Amino acid sequence: ASSERSASARLPLGSASMQGAPSVRIVAAGVPSVVGSFVAKSPTAEIPKGFAAVCESMRWPTAESWRSLADQQKTWFLHENGAYIYRNTRDGQWWIDEPSGGGVYVAKSDSDLPPTEGWVLLPQAGKRPLPQLEVKA
Repeated sequence: ASSERSASARLPLGSASMQGAPSVRIVAAGVPSVVGSFVAKSPTAEIPKGFAAVCESMRWPTAESWRSLADQQKTWFLHENGAYIYRNTRDGQWWIDEPSGGGVYVAKSDSDLPPTEGWVLLPQAGKRPLPQLEVKA
C-alpha cells in the first residue's frame, strides 16, 4: 500500500486517480452542458480545449492567452464533456465556460476554489437558474 500511495503522489494534478484533489459539482444550472462533476487540473500542465478553440477563432496565441488570463496559482476544473471552471486574473472572477469555450457564468472571488455563491449570468449566453455548486476542498 505504501508504494501505491507514493505512486499516486507523483501523478499530475487532475489525474482521476489522485486522492484528495479538490473537486466541483454543479448540481443545477440553466445551461445544461455545465451541470455535472468537474475534476481538478493544473493551470501549468493543460489548457482547456474550449479555451484553445476560442483563442484560435480570435487569432490569439493560445498558450500566451492562457498564461495571462488564467490564474497560474489556482487549480482549474474540467467536466468530462469539456466544460471548465477557471479563475481569470484580468477581471478577478471565476468563470464557468461551456465546452465550446463560451463563458456562461461569472463570480467575483479571490478564493483558491470556485465560490458557492455570487454567480451571475453573462447576458449573451447564461440562462437562469444560476448555478448551484458543491465544492470539495
